[in-house]
Amino acid sequence: MEDYQEIKLNKYRTIICFSVLYLTFFGGKFYKTDELFGWTKLRQQKVKYRRKYFNEFYYQMEYTKWMRKWIKL
Repeated sequence: MEDYQEIKLNKYRTIICFSVLYLTFFGGKFYKTDELFGWTKLRQQKVKYRRKYFNEFYYQMEYTKWMRKWIKL
């Protein structure tokens, strides 16, 4: 079994943000872009994921609840 499961939800979004020295900061993360100074577009896709962890009370592996996040394409 896998420790990480991911499902792509086929929801997309495009974000326009400002790039400085080939980097842009959005949503708490840095992204590498092709623009030195200027506006750029980031394309993102929504995914649903969960991880496996060891439950110390029952002494067995269990999954966390499903969580959602946007990832860069």
